[in-house]
This record gives sequence, structure tokens and C-alpha cells, in this order.
Amino acid sequence: DGERFAAIVASASSRVKDWPVERFAELATALERDFDFRVLLLGGPGEREGQRAREVVERSEARAVWAQGPELRRLVYLLDGCELLIAPDTGPLH
Repeated sequence: DGERFAAIVASASSRVKDWPVERFAELATALERDFDFRVLLLGGPGEREGQRAREVVERSEARAVWAQGPELRRLVYLLDGCELLIAPDTGPLH
């Protein structure tokens, strides 16, 4: 239906490298508002990754969706449909 998708991974491999959740929420809002992207939050099944992804969804003004800990095949499918991936140093980036 012509929707454009952007994916965000809101967790780094170390808490020291994490960007603040508020900034990811602002980014998700801007991607939707200014560039007409539908935002997907990606994260592994780990508690920290899931919590950060949910916080971004809750704090964002965008219609962001958390793709809850997708298994590898689903992750590849989701990324294939995205025009943009914003990620720190974690798995989906590679």
C-alpha cells in the first residue's frame, strides 16, 4: 500500500554505548512526521532490549511498533522491507 518502513534498534551491546530512550523516541516521531516512515523497533528477546524498545514505542508520538524479538528469518524479512535501518553496534546492523 506504499507505506515506507524504517527500523530502529534501540540497544547497544553495552549500556555505556546506549543512546537515551528519549532520543530514540524523538527520532521515531521525526521519521514519521517529517519523512512519512512507519517505524519498527527491533530488539532481541533479552529483557533489556525489549524494555528499551517498548519504552521508545510508549514515549514516541509515532505509530511505532515493536517487532518483539524476531527470530532470524523474520528479522531478515522485516529488514528487507525497510528503506532505513538505524542501529548501534548490535546484530541487525551486521
